[in-house]
Amino acid sequence: MTSSASYGTLAWARRTSGLLGRAERTRQALLLARARVARQMRSRPAVPGFDSPEQAERALTGIRPSDTPAVRAVADLIVEHEPSALVQHSWRTYLFGRLLGLRDGISPDDEVLVLASLLHDLALGRRDHTRECFAHDGAEQALEILAAQGVDADRRAKVADAICLHLRVDVPLSFSPEAHLVHAGTALDVTGKRLDGLSRHAVRGVLERHPRLDLVDVLLDDFAEETRRHPRSRISHWMALGFGRLIEENPLARVGPADVGTV
Repeated sequence: MTSSASYGTLAWARRTSGLLGRAERTRQALLLARARVARQMRSRPAVPGFDSPEQAERALTGIRPSDTPAVRAVADLIVEHEPSALVQHSWRTYLFGRLLGLRDGISPDDEVLVLASLLHDLALGRRDHTRECFAHDGAEQALEILAAQGVDADRRAKVADAICLHLRVDVPLSFSPEAHLVHAGTALDVTGKRLDGLSRHAVRGVLERHPRLDLVDVLLDDFAEETRRHPRSRISHWMALGFGRLIEENPLARVGPADVGTV
């Protein structure tokens, strides 16, 4: 793999301590700038699927997160270590990811997707500051947690990579369906990326199940602390490029469940 192709994986983070090289900093900055321009210029396309309250409710009702001992243990763990806003964000990451996957015909390993979605921000609540990047920290913690739960090595590796990769500007499907959908769900919930890829009925259904609470304030505070303690980290780089503004400008940050139809 080239540096660009492997950027963001756990193997990359272990090799680089989770720090961006000059070439990748430039490339990711260009991708982020392109994403901001695309959001400003976007026109709402026709949304295939979930375009009625009934379709959206059927889709959401049909999504049944894997109910395994590992998933139950992880669900309890994040409640213990994360603020409620991050816990709800993690579940929305899963649901938004699954809905986008259904829309796009992507079939993930559901247990891997649930585990990676729930654990992707664990390090914001339970941080080992000897690691520069919180996503790298979370990936390493996930490996230990899942090994203790008896999750097989292949699934553990997929979960860890999805967690470490979610701080990329983009995560192509070529990495894995699970990594792609964790990133898609997180990006939609945090910045509104691909919000117009789901109908307002589907988005409202997710928000009704898992409200946003004070997510914007929690993320901005956590990322400010990460920037202070790890000024060379990936999230510090994104914040310097205006990522905080993208969080604040997310249409979901300004509305409650009853208002989603206006975004």
